[in-house]
Amino acid sequence: MPPVQKYLAHSLPQSQLRLWLFLLGLNFAVSNSPGQQAITQMRESMLEQVYHEQFQPRNILSGKKYAPNYEHISGHQFFFDYYESEGYFIYDGIKYDNLPFQYDIHNQAILVRINDKEYGLTTIKIASDKVTEFKSGDIKFVRYKSENVPEDFYRIAHQGSRSMLMVKRSKEVKKLTQNLHGKLRIFVTKNRYFLFFDKNTYEIRNKRDLFEAFGENESLVSYAKKLLVGFKKDEFEEKLVSILAYYEEL
Repeated sequence: MPPVQKYLAHSLPQSQLRLWLFLLGLNFAVSNSPGQQAITQMRESMLEQVYHEQFQPRNILSGKKYAPNYEHISGHQFFFDYYESEGYFIYDGIKYDNLPFQYDIHNQAILVRINDKEYGLTTIKIASDKVTEFKSGDIKFVRYKSENVPEDFYRIAHQGSRSMLMVKRSKEVKKLTQNLHGKLRIFVTKNRYFLFFDKNTYEIRNKRDLFEAFGENESLVSYAKKLLVGFKKDEFEEKLVSILAYYEEL
């Protein structure tokens, strides 16, 4: 969907919408009158100004220019991919739908491309502390803070009526052994798990943490032990979600 249609559908108040439609209709009428080229150019300039002032999310424009330098590092710094994801995010209390963005989990930054008057198409890093929630596809992140959980973005991996699992995603740069081109550096994904269970919050680093959180719930501990037999490290999150889904049905 073109940018104009997106903001018409999702962002513009009725007064701004009427102004845009008036100028658009006026420009069409004038541009089809003979000998009116100068007036047409003036109308087009007015249309462009209205677009920049009204259609682009102006409060996002306070972000900083994004210019990372990750040369000679294998992999990438994003959660989703190199390419932009389309979804929504809530910034400073305003929800932006269908706006492409990227999530840099190395710097914990939300990136948006804007059409800047001076620099043209530019990627900026918006103020992360003003973003409370964002989602792409079925993957949802929220900004959360509590006494036992440091403030940051967390993926909601499971949310039930009696339990919730939040995952902190990040990427670190790791140096590997020396090769012909010097030390090889790669992006390595790190996950931290926070479990909300029985009115308490637990950081889950391994099976023992999980069993301690479940306490005297013998049925749940027994099910978890069976499910976690021989599991691989990259399966841990999937197993946790399955265990909590089982708990919600007890």
